[in-house]
Amino acid sequence: MLALDRSATMGALASNGASKFEAIRDALVGFVEDTASTGTGLTFQTFPATPTSCAVNDDCSADSEVQGTCTAGACLVDECSAAHYVPLVDFGAALPATAGALTSALESLPAPLSNANRPTGAGLAAAIRVARHRALASPERRVVVALVTDGLPDSCGDLASVVAIAKSGVTDAIPIETYVVGLVDGSSPTTTTAAYDTIAQAGGTLQATLVSTMGDVTGDVRAELNALRSSGNACEYRIPYDPLEIIPTRITVDVLLNGPVDPVTGAGTSLGRVQAGYVRKVEACDSDTGHGWYYDHDPSDHGGIPTRILMCPKTCEMAHEENANVAISRLDYCK
Repeated sequence: MLALDRSATMGALASNGASKFEAIRDALVGFVEDTASTGTGLTFQTFPATPTSCAVNDDCSADSEVQGTCTAGACLVDECSAAHYVPLVDFGAALPATAGALTSALESLPAPLSNANRPTGAGLAAAIRVARHRALASPERRVVVALVTDGLPDSCGDLASVVAIAKSGVTDAIPIETYVVGLVDGSSPTTTTAAYDTIAQAGGTLQATLVSTMGDVTGDVRAELNALRSSGNACEYRIPYDPLEIIPTRITVDVLLNGPVDPVTGAGTSLGRVQAGYVRKVEACDSDTGHGWYYDHDPSDHGGIPTRILMCPKTCEMAHEENANVAISRLDYCK
């Protein structure tokens, strides 16, 4: 889940002659079209929110907190209300099924307005909310938020409030980590870069990734997205089924390495696949292949109730390949 800054300063030019906003948009389009992103779930929203177009006041009645107000062809909304921030593409499917919708939404994004504020807190809170709903619906996936911004919040709360929001994301029963991609230039004060790190640390990640606007913004942001795609394959997963109603040996952790697209058929290819089975404990990881998975609490050990699925080290290593995708499935279950 991406929370993308669309404040006024994002309209400033980067070194390649495009605006910072355009450079990041191009990075996202490239990521979406990359075959290595197959199986990745992705959506995004901007802050301030992308305005809903309108012709008359009645067009705004369902979308605007300022009911019935259409100004300059756009519905007015309260930029401090996280309820008005919604993902621009449904988060329920994965690439490449959503590629067309994502590319269309990205390419149709309006340029930042010259007077647009940076309500980072509202944008981040909304992104964490959407990510948590996705994690709840798909416990076999690791869902994170990437905050892409070029400065400190200047409306709807200060830095401390943004830090608190990021921290609340990882302390919830369904934790959502926040990664920070901060744009900097030669004049960026150290307080700004330190603030990026503070938000990232509060969000459960070690530090922010800094991208210089004097370099290749599109390439550098794309590289960070690729890294997040790989790190999205965790080695621990919430159990997607009731652990007391399933047969562990009927669950598989499937790791697929995506290859290039076949130039003739247009179909994706595979560089390798492992279907890791249940091994009960880490010491029992398959002696021949090294692959497998086990519970954090062995249900056969004094009535232990498992809460997470853990990969064997070799399976985990494969899951962190750049072009890997992970799926957890059950073959059958009993009640």
